[in-house]
Amino acid sequence: MDSRESTGADDPRPASAPGESSAAPVTGSARSQSPVARPGGHLPAERGRSRLVLPAAVIAVAVLVLAGLFLLGTRLPSILSAAPAATPTPTTTPTPTPTPTPTSTAGPQLAGTYDWSDLRGGECINPFTSAWQQKFTVVDCAVPHGAQVMSRGSLSDDPAAAYPGQDAIKQQLNLLCQQPANFNSAILAAYPDVVWQADYPVNAAQWQAGLRDYYCFVSRSSSLPITGNFAPAVFSG
Repeated sequence: MDSRESTGADDPRPASAPGESSAAPVTGSARSQSPVARPGGHLPAERGRSRLVLPAAVIAVAVLVLAGLFLLGTRLPSILSAAPAATPTPTTTPTPTPTPTPTSTAGPQLAGTYDWSDLRGGECINPFTSAWQQKFTVVDCAVPHGAQVMSRGSLSDDPAAAYPGQDAIKQQLNLLCQQPANFNSAILAAYPDVVWQADYPVNAAQWQAGLRDYYCFVSRSSSLPITGNFAPAVFSG
């Protein structure tokens, strides 16, 4: 027989390292043997010890959590008892009281536009076309104006009185609009071209409806303006 077969020179397995025992065959009793020493004479770390490290870390974390909760618990009462922020008191803005529109109950109407039947006498009118306008604009007598309502009066106070007709009313107005109580002669000295016109009920329907007043207007034949108040004292307000 070849001597290589007995010496094992061709055995492919590497020879044991110096100082290391050959591995024993795996048998049922070999599994319970102590671990073989590594080179250098140190035993491999036991797997059981690596398992003990994790519970220790968990305990350390738990201790830190409990310590944090304890500190929070000691500060919680002071946090909860902190004074609440003051709620700002809303300020109420007073509502401005609207300025009432001035009105008058006696004397001439104040500046504005009025129906012909709302004139009281003494109003200065601008612009002015004729005494038969449906509406009139009242202005301050201190500014130039086209006409002035010199006076206003009633043609009859008797509710049962019949309508006298236009001709009879015109004759009556020749006296009413020029009598001293209804006409201020001072205007003649200031404006020699002054003329007068009258507004009055023109039919029986108006008369029966209660429209029985007349209105005496003064203006200038030249159509130039009048400045100043020339109404009689009773109509001057």
